[in-house]
Amino acid sequence: LPTHIQRHRFTQAERGKYSAVKAFWHDANNALKQSIIVGDGEPVFSIRHTYSDAQQAMAAASAKLKSLMRGTATLSLTLLGNPLVQAEGKLRVSGIRDPVNGEWLVTRAEHQLDASGLQTRCDAEVPNN
Repeated sequence: LPTHIQRHRFTQAERGKYSAVKAFWHDANNALKQSIIVGDGEPVFSIRHTYSDAQQAMAAASAKLKSLMRGTATLSLTLLGNPLVQAEGKLRVSGIRDPVNGEWLVTRAEHQLDASGLQTRCDAEVPNN
């Protein structure tokens, strides 16, 4: 893929990064508000809503952590036309530099055919793992 890339722009967000998410749930047996943390480290994002049980709190915290991890780095590429590049598809970049090299999730793909040939522009972000 690096030989097909004509231009690229890499952006890494410095703020809004969370390593963990805390969710709360109501323990009806003990009449207590309990918490559960998904992920490790600081800072911790706290979900304001209190869930009815631990499973709902765990699911919500996991989903929120995944959404917070997405979009921490974005990549925009212009490359020689490749109709296989499509939104929600995976894209593997190599031969540029770290942290650009690796697997990306395509969020937008645009294909243009004109007199100079087929060109693909796409935006991508770090995929959920």
